[in-house]
Amino acid sequence: MRTHAWSRALMHGALALLAAVATLAALSGLARGAKEAGGPDPEKIQEAIRRGIHYLRAQQQDDGSWRFIREVRKKNKKEVERRHDAVYDTGLTALAALAMLENGVPASDPAIRKAYRYVRQKAPRETRTYNLALSIVLLEHLGNARDRVLVQQMAYRLLAGQLDSGGWTYVCPVNQRLERDPREIARAKRRKGIGDNSNTQFAVLGLWTAQRMRASVRSGFELVEQRFRNSQAPKGGWDYKSTGESDTATMTAAGCFVLAVTYVARQQAELEGASEPQSGLAGLMKDEVFKKAYDRVAQFARGIHPRTSPYLLWSIERLAVVLGSPKLGDVDWYAKGAAALLASQDSDGAWRISHKGVADTALALLFLSRGNLARDLSYALQGDPNKPFMRIPRKGKPESFKEFGELARRLQDGDIVEIQGNGPFAIAGQVLKARGLTIRAGKGYRPVIVRREDPLDHPDFVPEMRAMFVVRGGPVAFEGLEFRVDPESPAKLPYSAIAVEAGQAFITHCRFGSEQKENVIGLELTGSAAASLQDSFFLGFDPSILLRDIENAQLELSNCLIFGRTGIAVRTEEVTARCAIRFEHCTVHVADSVVDFGDYWGVASVDATWNVFRAEWLSRRYRPTGLRVPRRWRGEGNAYDVFRWVGVEGRGIRGVRDMESWRRYCQGEDNEKYSARVEARFVTTRLPAVFRYEIRPTDWELKEPRLLPDAPADLTVGCDVFRIGPGPSYERFRLGQRYSRWRAQVAHRRP
Repeated sequence: MRTHAWSRALMHGALALLAAVATLAALSGLARGAKEAGGPDPEKIQEAIRRGIHYLRAQQQDDGSWRFIREVRKKNKKEVERRHDAVYDTGLTALAALAMLENGVPASDPAIRKAYRYVRQKAPRETRTYNLALSIVLLEHLGNARDRVLVQQMAYRLLAGQLDSGGWTYVCPVNQRLERDPREIARAKRRKGIGDNSNTQFAVLGLWTAQRMRASVRSGFELVEQRFRNSQAPKGGWDYKSTGESDTATMTAAGCFVLAVTYVARQQAELEGASEPQSGLAGLMKDEVFKKAYDRVAQFARGIHPRTSPYLLWSIERLAVVLGSPKLGDVDWYAKGAAALLASQDSDGAWRISHKGVADTALALLFLSRGNLARDLSYALQGDPNKPFMRIPRKGKPESFKEFGELARRLQDGDIVEIQGNGPFAIAGQVLKARGLTIRAGKGYRPVIVRREDPLDHPDFVPEMRAMFVVRGGPVAFEGLEFRVDPESPAKLPYSAIAVEAGQAFITHCRFGSEQKENVIGLELTGSAAASLQDSFFLGFDPSILLRDIENAQLELSNCLIFGRTGIAVRTEEVTARCAIRFEHCTVHVADSVVDFGDYWGVASVDATWNVFRAEWLSRRYRPTGLRVPRRWRGEGNAYDVFRWVGVEGRGIRGVRDMESWRRYCQGEDNEKYSARVEARFVTTRLPAVFRYEIRPTDWELKEPRLLPDAPADLTVGCDVFRIGPGPSYERFRLGQRYSRWRAQVAHRRP
């Protein structure tokens, strides 16, 4: 019985964590939130988080795991024995790693990487509901494409473990026949049993998360919805076993969360895949069962005190964040909960209240981060899906629009445009002349922008229609967006996502992609335009970035990933033209050239530091025939995985065959310090010939980060793949100090 009770407690804690897993709130974000809420001093919250993370680091084992230690009272009931219950180590490891991630620890941190390897190794054999669900959440959160099949397998194991009551118990037996086909699970006879609401909530969170990796799990939501609707207690909540007679705070919050999940799942099914339900949060709050339970959670929130279990705090927080509720009833839940946690933290940074040590500490950190495991659930419930484009002026009230074209006519200098929806949104030919604009993803969304086709405005007759956005003012910032450039009709000049004709574009955490490869590019610069990109991904272009008809163009790329046929191409007939290109901590994996200068006769300089270049050529056409002065290439700490170096009209320049001759050709003994010609191997094998939107940046994580034998030990090459692109990476960035610096940089460049 004691083991059972402890396991139940653990599941509660785990659940909390699961619910926490998917949101992104870095330290500065939570500090701002606490200040706005009038709660504890934000600096004290940050200090508590720092100490909590320090404690977790100290408790991690050499194999990457955190050990689940449970306390059992001896027969005399006075002494307590600490026992290592190894069956829960996988779940606890995922829980601790998620808590660190939610509080700003980067996915590339050694502690996170060790935890990932441990969970990845143990997950395929897991049968415990708690471990399965938490493993799903961690693997999905880190986003490695190679883990998709494993996540689906674990999700189907969870689905097959659902009881005829709609709930789950501690174990989901292995059934390989059912796990191979979710349709077989739906037709199979389910095991009999009541289960418990802690494991059930946990399983629902795991299944909801697994949908992001294309697991077909919707059949499990119908039965679990019936479970909670048929067992609500008179006061409005639920207890551990769904007896319908009494309720507890944690299980009532769990029931609310499950009903929110099943409500959105049902609407999505009815709308046949529409991006957001039409009624959203207003429709959910009209549901009598949910509203009664929500009011009951608000009653429980009034009783928060310094010895309140972190699991209970996280259960309440999880629901409030999903619903976007700053208060539950008249209770400022975050201010009250944060004050309770600050009062109960031990001197070593840990919390020891109910699941003492690592579990309590992870759950407390998740609460303080105000994370949200089911972020896509929040998107579906909040906002107005019928008016996804919001204009936020520097002065005045925000206003929402159904179409971007309607909003564009109202744009003024300094406006912010937030896209509050996932789309896809069809846009083309939008000319941006206002200065200091920002177009960004709304909080928690990942907007996908596709080409709007209009036969009356063909690009051959209306040049602006070649691009989705045309920048003629500036600076303009693009943040957290995904562009898909797949035009239906041919054109003389290439199509692009963004064309910068004047001014400057700042681009962060964006993804540019095409599955067509021909006559499409991601970004185009003309004239004296400039662009600064960071943490962005180009997929499938030839070239990815084009500098065309330039006069004095500047291009900077930091922590960017390019995967396509050609990286950057320069094309112009002006002999007086100038261009400057800078790579910093980038990974360029292309079939042909990293940089192709074509027939460009103007001045060109390339600065490259701490990059990985994997290509046939560094530059097939480095300089045209007759141009005696070589281009300026200044490098340091680069890993060159190139078959050939540089050429003239596709023929290799004589004498440039190895690293030493490349240094001499670049005219400097000090040039290319630490650089080497090495083989760059990535965790996933990708050939730059087949491009699909399902490809993720994490495929380019290096198997051997230490590629340069002579470089300092603390320096790595290539991009940090876990910082790249829209979605969770952008959300973490937006809530951190780096975002403040980014905004300051954009403002500084404003004319």
